[in-house]
Amino acid sequence: MSQKKITIGYVRTSTPKQLRQRQVLAIKEKYPEAVIIEEVYTGTSFNRPQWKKVLKSVERNDVSMIVFDEISRMSRDAKEGYETYQYFLKKNVEMVFLREPHLNSETYRQAKNNKINIKVESGDKYTDDFLNTILESVNQYMLNLVEKQIELAFERSQQEVDYIRERTKAGLRAARARGVTLGRKKGSTIKTKKYKKCAKIIYANYKLFGGKLYASSVIKLCDNISRSTFYRYLNIMLDSGEYPIPDEYRKIFDDNNTDKAISIWELRNKSRKKQKKTCIKKHE
Repeated sequence: MSQKKITIGYVRTSTPKQLRQRQVLAIKEKYPEAVIIEEVYTGTSFNRPQWKKVLKSVERNDVSMIVFDEISRMSRDAKEGYETYQYFLKKNVEMVFLREPHLNSETYRQAKNNKINIKVESGDKYTDDFLNTILESVNQYMLNLVEKQIELAFERSQQEVDYIRERTKAGLRAARARGVTLGRKKGSTIKTKKYKKCAKIIYANYKLFGGKLYASSVIKLCDNISRSTFYRYLNIMLDSGEYPIPDEYRKIFDDNNTDKAISIWELRNKSRKKQKKTCIKKHE
């Protein structure tokens, strides 16, 4: 028993701020049975996680139709977009572009099938060959015309994003010329959600702050972040002044005058070695 093929509604925006709901509603209105696949990713790349899943489904012959709001949702890369369009045609996958119905795969198939099927047989071989060649050329021209429309649509889609990029670059150049400082201040840090979550765990559990756990155990509580990330977070915590070190450890930390957030036990060992050397010198 063959598996029933599905209709996919592919919804894409380049940034989280852009609303995807309008696209979803438009697709569901025309194709309520469509399985909606949403993604926030640039259309200039085909290396999109959800788009890869769509391609795998097509490869397995599980898809009968893919519905897009417009052709730019499929791709903003002219070459790859056109090649993928042709690939879907070969896999017998219908493509629907709600805002650009003239680019639907059905339009292409009609142009391909609606040929002028007339064969001239006048009795004169040279005349017949001449007229039949003209008819074949007309058929090929009509097909090429439809293909060119599709190709141009992907090119326009790419040109739009190229124009936005160029306009952004021009704006940045103009801002620099006016002396505007762009980007983050040197030495500033961005406190991500992951950092804030880990900082609370570190402060509550790490021995440096009076907790009971060593670095390796705290790292596990922080979803197994890398050791370098752990100490980077620790540096940010210490620099911020939001997470004070208990007085019993503060002296060791200050005496070593370290700018690295290394383990308090390493600091304690350094302090002990320093004391040991001092004692040896005194006895000498």
